[in-house]
Amino acid sequence: MPTESGPSCPITYPGFVFRTLRQDGHHAEALLAGTGLTAEAFDDGKARIEYQVLGRLMHNAVALTGDPHLSLRLAQRFDAQYIGLPAFAAMSAPSFVEGLRVMQRFFSLIFSAIEFTLPEEDAPQCRDEVAICLRSTAALENAGFGANISALIGSANLLNRMLRTHSVVCRAETRARQPDGWETIAIDIGFPISFECNEDRLFFPQALLSQPLPGADPINHPHLLALCEDLVTSIGSDETPAKRVLRFLEEGDNLSRSLGETAAALGYSERGLRRQLEMAGTSFRRLVDEIRQRRAQELLGRSSHPISLIAQDLVRYAIEFLPELQEMDRHDPSRVPRRGCPPKNGGQK
Repeated sequence: MPTESGPSCPITYPGFVFRTLRQDGHHAEALLAGTGLTAEAFDDGKARIEYQVLGRLMHNAVALTGDPHLSLRLAQRFDAQYIGLPAFAAMSAPSFVEGLRVMQRFFSLIFSAIEFTLPEEDAPQCRDEVAICLRSTAALENAGFGANISALIGSANLLNRMLRTHSVVCRAETRARQPDGWETIAIDIGFPISFECNEDRLFFPQALLSQPLPGADPINHPHLLALCEDLVTSIGSDETPAKRVLRFLEEGDNLSRSLGETAAALGYSERGLRRQLEMAGTSFRRLVDEIRQRRAQELLGRSSHPISLIAQDLVRYAIEFLPELQEMDRHDPSRVPRRGCPPKNGGQK
C-alpha cells in the first residue's frame, strides 16, 4: 500500500501515469520495481503516495521507454477528466475567472505540492495579459523529470478544457533550464516557453476572464464546491502554505526570520503569503507563537535534566519565547525556574 511517511500527493496523477504506460504495453512489474507499490494500489482513489516514490516510478518509466522527455509527453496527454471533483467544480462555474478562483482554492486536492495562484486584484498587470503562477515545493522538484514544465503543460490543458478550446495559453515562463532536445517536443506544446525565469507562469488574454464557461451549471456548482470543502477537511494537505511556513521556521535559526524573509525564502511575495495564511485561518504571528509555545513547554518539561542544560537552552532561545514563558508564569508561576531557586529535583539525573 502507498505510504505517507514523507511529503505525498494524491494518487490521481501517478495513477494516470501508470495506467497510460500500461495501455502503451509496459509491464506493471517493471514500472513498479523498487516503489513498494502494487497495481491494486492505484484502484484506491483516496490513496496517496510519496513524491520520492513518484520519482522512482518516473525513473522506471523513462528507463523502459528510453524517452527522457516522457514526463512532458505524458503531461500533454493529461486530461481534466482524470482530475475529478475540483475540475468539475471549476468547469461548472459561471465564468472563467470564477472557475480559476475555484482552482486556486482546491488545486491542492489535485497536486498538493503545487500552489495555483491568481494575481491580486490590485496588483499591477499588463493591460492585455493575465498570469497564473504555479509554485512547486521542493518535494515535487526533487522528484525530477521536468516537474515544473510538466505542471505548466498539464495546467494549460485544464484551462483549455474549462473553455473547451485548444489555445487559452499564449506563452509561459519557467524557472527550469531548457531540456536537451527541447526542439523535438516544443512544436507539440502549443505555446512558447521561456526558460530560467523568476517564476513558473502561464499567460493568457485578459479578455478571457469574463468569458462564460460552456459547462456553467448554477444548480450543481454550489454542491460541487461543498463537496470540495468536505474533501479538504477529510484528507487535509501535507503541503499547505501554513505547513511550509512551520517547517521553514523550525529549521535552524529561522524562527527569528520576519514575514518578508520567510516569504522570499518560500517563493512568495510578502503580501501573497499573508493572504494565503489568512485564507487558511491563521497568520504568521500565530505560527511563530505556536512554535515558541511548543519549545517552551519542551524545555520546561525536562525535569530530569541538569539545571545547567536547561539554562543553556533558555539562554539560546530566550528572545524567541520569552513572551510564552512570561505567560506561563502569569498562570502558573511554579512552572518557571527562578534565579537562585532551581526547580525541585533540578540538577539530578
